[in-house]
Amino acid sequence: MLTIICGEDVPASRDYYHQLKKQYRAKLYQTVEVDYQEVKSLIADHQSHRSLFFAQTAYFSQNVNKYISVRNNPGFVDLLKTIAADPELILIDWEENKAGREIKLRNAGTIKEFRPARSVFQLLDSCFPGNTKAFLTLFHQLLQTSEETFIFAMLARHVRALLLAKHQLFAKQTPPWQKHKLLHQTRLWTTDRLLTFYHGLYRIDLSVKTSRNPLGVGRSLDILACSCL
Repeated sequence: MLTIICGEDVPASRDYYHQLKKQYRAKLYQTVEVDYQEVKSLIADHQSHRSLFFAQTAYFSQNVNKYISVRNNPGFVDLLKTIAADPELILIDWEENKAGREIKLRNAGTIKEFRPARSVFQLLDSCFPGNTKAFLTLFHQLLQTSEETFIFAMLARHVRALLLAKHQLFAKQTPPWQKHKLLHQTRLWTTDRLLTFYHGLYRIDLSVKTSRNPLGVGRSLDILACSCL
């Protein structure tokens, strides 16, 4: 059995991954962390991991998707399909910040995808000068149900996409409707003001990661929005 946990809501997907581990332990399963090389030998080693004190073993891996390639690594693909078809062999894989459509083996295993709430995208759409009140209202509503670090990461990625769109640059997988939406939103920004906002986000990110931000992400974003939107 192969279960792949993914989604752009990384805190939620990560929490689900750890909750599954706790659930299996509560059922007296032995939980074993395995990396890519260990996954490759999982079928052969499965019997050796059995214990007299545990009912069964559940294996947990991370970011296996990057090794999946039918062209360059067909043996590994076949192995994962074999694991997916075996109900007694349990493999739980967590993919960091991967949407379900990006999972290459999505037709073999079970996909558990954690998508951002619709309100997150409403917040991104409301991020433009002259719309401070609406932006902050949505932001504080979101803080009731989502982690501030997740909201911040989504906003930073969106503003970076807006900067690229200003120069007609888009990721290869960007659909036409999303390009149109980004281009429309960039018209609400001057390049200088968008750069100022992006640099402000960068400074918040850096100060948090270096433990030099006494205000926290939420309050810092409040201040930045009031000065740039």
